Amino acid sequence: QGTSHRVITAVALVNARTSRSIVRHETSTVTMRPLSLQEIGRIAGKHLDKAGAYAVQDKRDPLIRQVKGSFTNVVGFPMEVVTKLLKTSGF
Repeated sequence: QGTSHRVITAVALVNARTSRSIVRHETSTVTMRPLSLQEIGRIAGKHLDKAGAYAVQDKRDPLIRQVKGSFTNVVGFPMEVVTKLLKTSGF
């Protein structure tokens, strides 16, 4: 709580016919809100089924203060990177 961490996701496109591959990654920074022990105890169990134990896609998630970088990367699939690769790779 009250700290930041990085979410790094790698993406690879592979042409099955030619074996040509392109690999890219995206890095985003997530800053958590400062919380009291009571707040942590009250909400901690609600996030046990989430990667990272928070739900950034829920705009009301009380754990998240800020996301810097790609929001879709934090959700789980960096759409900006994938879209750019698909448009420019010639696959």
